[in-house]
Amino acid sequence: INNSTYKLDNYNLNASETSSLLSFKLTSIAQASELVDFVLEMPSNREMKILQITDTQIIDSSQMRSPDRLNKSAVEMWTRGKIDKNCFNHIAELIDSERPDLILFTGDIVYGEFDDTGEIWTRIIDFMESFNIPWAPIFGNHDNDDYKPEGSKKYGGDEYLETLFAECDNCLYIHGPAEVQGSSNYIVNVLEEGSGKLVESLVFLDSYHSGLVQSNTKFYEDAIDYVKTLNNDVTPRSIVFEHVPITQYGDA
Repeated sequence: INNSTYKLDNYNLNASETSSLLSFKLTSIAQASELVDFVLEMPSNREMKILQITDTQIIDSSQMRSPDRLNKSAVEMWTRGKIDKNCFNHIAELIDSERPDLILFTGDIVYGEFDDTGEIWTRIIDFMESFNIPWAPIFGNHDNDDYKPEGSKKYGGDEYLETLFAECDNCLYIHGPAEVQGSSNYIVNVLEEGSGKLVESLVFLDSYHSGLVQSNTKFYEDAIDYVKTLNNDVTPRSIVFEHVPITQYGDA
């Protein structure tokens, strides 16, 4: 990667040198049932580095559903040819400079109503896969907009995106239990490489359009209780990632 200029139009960027020594397993571990979906193994001599990206809200103005949805300057700003400059180049620069072990997308990566063809999401996935670094997406309230205007080739929301994620080599994603609000509810355990010692649990919750509800918090509690049984009855350190801030944040 050239440190000053990124030309990513063809999305053939190979930045595998930015990846750490972290290894990961993209299959559920049998002993953890449905409550531990992925395992990351970290070297014992350093802490994990996570890059969190949120609310990039990528727009392709050529896919406007109505002619008055954006004003003239916004249409020009968000032409398809400027998406690299507006967004992807910045992400590539961050990855190159920070060299994260895990990359998180915590919602509203795409402004869904401006991607009825699904092309932007496809480009994002190809872009992220090119780094050969594990990445984990959580849906926001715009990513999986499944409104289908007449004549649109709209992909249909969560289900379509999940089929794309499933084809990836580096994407940590699984559709959570049916009884839990939303789709992107899953848990990743971080283990110390070699010893298998639990470092922490990363819990991804789908706050959907309005925030977390009881089914999300119960999923968290059940998952942590289960991981505790795998961790010699010691409650693991955990971090929760979501899109819509919790109510207490607004109150504060």
